[in-house]
Amino acid sequence: MQAIIDLHVHIGRYSQWDCSVDKLMKLMSENGVKVAIVADLSGNIEGANSTENAVKQISDFSEIFKLLVWINPLKTCDLKQ
Repeated sequence: MQAIIDLHVHIGRYSQWDCSVDKLMKLMSENGVKVAIVADLSGNIEGANSTENAVKQISDFSEIFKLLVWINPLKTCDLKQ
């Protein structure tokens, strides 16, 4: 059987979307998804904070979640020093 990889998931709360790690893992299990790429690609302070939060949430599940980040080299001071 082939492994299913979801190439674009979000963890957290975005407008009406609210998906915790536990909820996402349940949905993945129900649908045979073995690995998911967590995408936080906004490139601004909100995105930077979201990415930082995602790293904390998925760090214990490195075999299940991989993190895709986008860095805007033209932005400065997005993260607190």
